[in-house]
Amino acid sequence: MKTRFLTIAGLAAMLAACSNDDEAPSSKPDALTDTPVTVNVSVDAPASRGGYDADNLPTGFVLFLKQNADKDYSIDPAVNCNYNYGNVYMASENNVWGAKNMGTTPMLWKNSTPAAEVTAYTLQGDETPEFSAEAPSESFRVEVLADQTTDENVKKSDWLYYRGTNINPSDGAISIPFEHKLSKLKLLLTKGTELKDEDISFESVTIDGCCRLTTTANLTGTSTSLLTETDEPQTESISMMRSDAADDLSWECILVPQSLSFLTVKIEASNGKSYRYKSEAGIEFESGKINTLRLTVGYDKALVEGITAESWGTAITAGEVETE
Repeated sequence: MKTRFLTIAGLAAMLAACSNDDEAPSSKPDALTDTPVTVNVSVDAPASRGGYDADNLPTGFVLFLKQNADKDYSIDPAVNCNYNYGNVYMASENNVWGAKNMGTTPMLWKNSTPAAEVTAYTLQGDETPEFSAEAPSESFRVEVLADQTTDENVKKSDWLYYRGTNINPSDGAISIPFEHKLSKLKLLLTKGTELKDEDISFESVTIDGCCRLTTTANLTGTSTSLLTETDEPQTESISMMRSDAADDLSWECILVPQSLSFLTVKIEASNGKSYRYKSEAGIEFESGKINTLRLTVGYDKALVEGITAESWGTAITAGEVETE
């Protein structure tokens, strides 16, 4: 009888242990599973009049969120889209970001540690994209506008991009730290000695017939280079915007990254003259870089102080400005 009692007791202990093991996973559920995805957006750049910066965030962008590496993107709510959401248009309302093209389909977290793949970029047009099961494009067209005389058009030209892997949410949210992926040219004009006492203003500035307006982006992260130069001819022009609406001495524009054999800048003044600068050497406009060109303008000819890199570029050869 003693042996039988011990056997029964041992069996009871084993059953109790199995019962505790079965209950353990459910006693600690993942708090984020099937809860809505939220995002935080930032642009790491100083404030400026033209384009996006820390104080001027985009109002919308496209998001790809992949939480199941072994499954495709999906639009089927019956399987929670495989927790892989593609071509989601995010827009901000009252400082809260939300999906605007998914209808009633929610965008949910798989769990608190999905090690997600995140791709996000701003749109340059006004159309809302369609929620789809397509992966990010390997040949996405990026274009700057020829008319960048307004803040709106500079923003449309200022393409932002972010890609991250092994991303996990923090407090239920994912961070999108956008980066500028095109190039900016800033032009700083100074009136020469001959013009300082003259009532002359600079009316317009143009990058004149020496650049291209498009480039191609591989959004998948499978290429070492995000952007690839197209074979379109470098014969386009870009009208620049005043960096300060009340100042005719500071101008800026966005360019796609490209190697120029030369740079030509045309300056129209209120005295009826056109001043033209042409670089004496090739110029490289790099992704995420800002180049600053300083010109001193005189009556018939002006010395160029040079093109220097602020925090984002390299110095290039100076030239001269001549009147037409």
